[in-house]
Amino acid sequence: MEWISENYKFIVSEEARCDINSYVDYIIDECDAPKTAKIHYDGLMALLEQIQKNPLAFPVKASISFLRYGYNVRRANYKKWQSFIV
Repeated sequence: MEWISENYKFIVSEEARCDINSYVDYIIDECDAPKTAKIHYDGLMALLEQIQKNPLAFPVKASISFLRYGYNVRRANYKKWQSFIV
């Protein structure tokens, strides 16, 4: 998944895509809630679009636990789901 805007190239990693798919599959298969899975998937896609449009709107996380992702890492949340912007 890749978006290119005037100022940013935004790429969703293969690992992130797999995580999203696993999360949605879990809701469908284990929770037997396909409508909820669709709501969550749509919400995650909306969050990714927000990140792509304005990544600077999300705060930089400077704590030691975020340094494993690099410097100037930002975090965006959807419900209990965390997305990291590197």
